[in-house]
Amino acid sequence: MRILIATSCRGIVGGLETYLQILIPALLKRKHAVAMVYDYFSNSGEPTVDPPEAELPRWRSADLAPGTDSWRDLAAWNPDVVYSHGLESIEAEQQLLDHYPTVLYAHTYRGTCISGQKCHTFPRVNPCSRKLGPTCLVLFYPRRCGGLNPVVAWNAYAKHKAFNAHFPAYRAVLVASRHMRDELQRHGVRPDQLHLTPLPVAGTDDLIVPPRRMPGGRLLFVGRLFDVKGPRFLIEAIPKAAQRLGFSLTLTIAGDGPQRRSLEDLAQKRHVDTEFPGWEDASRRQ
Repeated sequence: MRILIATSCRGIVGGLETYLQILIPALLKRKHAVAMVYDYFSNSGEPTVDPPEAELPRWRSADLAPGTDSWRDLAAWNPDVVYSHGLESIEAEQQLLDHYPTVLYAHTYRGTCISGQKCHTFPRVNPCSRKLGPTCLVLFYPRRCGGLNPVVAWNAYAKHKAFNAHFPAYRAVLVASRHMRDELQRHGVRPDQLHLTPLPVAGTDDLIVPPRRMPGGRLLFVGRLFDVKGPRFLIEAIPKAAQRLGFSLTLTIAGDGPQRRSLEDLAQKRHVDTEFPGWEDASRRQ
């Protein structure tokens, strides 16, 4: 089968890209032909979702306008199916939907939330259960859904409404949790389209269960570093937890993202013994 992977970032940004790092070699091992469409380049020398030795055919979404050489090359490759993980380019995603059977794996709130984060940030961070609609524009400023600029609010709303309009065109929509299944069903995805498909875990074939042991005071957070993941609350909780337990705690935050610097500052301010090693590969995470 000829499978075209469509995804926003070719470089490793978070869990979505880590999933593709596992998936693409597995597809190649099973003798599928694989190619990629992506929005953003990776930085030179940094890991990518596609193994460099595989030399997959690749196209950037911005180059896929009808009549371009890139679009003709992709059409000549002629995928049997597009496996989309959410392009930022509405136009490129529409092109793929118009020409090829397309399956979406919905990793985020793309198409269901004006900011894509499904939370209010004022007066404090709180989850939002609202269905995407005009009221989201009304609440954007007072609840700080995504900033203070009304132009940004309108553009974000229009973008997510466009993503939402794509839902009926997908042959199937995959999700990793019951929460996301319910969220997408509320936003118009048909029950017969939705499939609950848990994400794989790298290295499970050789997984060795560690022996039971007494807690040693070390805690680990793995994930992208931004507010809705909650690492700030973990750092704030460490001094209180250490006091109640009666021994010191050491925290390792493995990951990267826009909040890394502020988290480092917070850990220093709260006198929390914290390591920030950045992204770690599967062997190190085990």
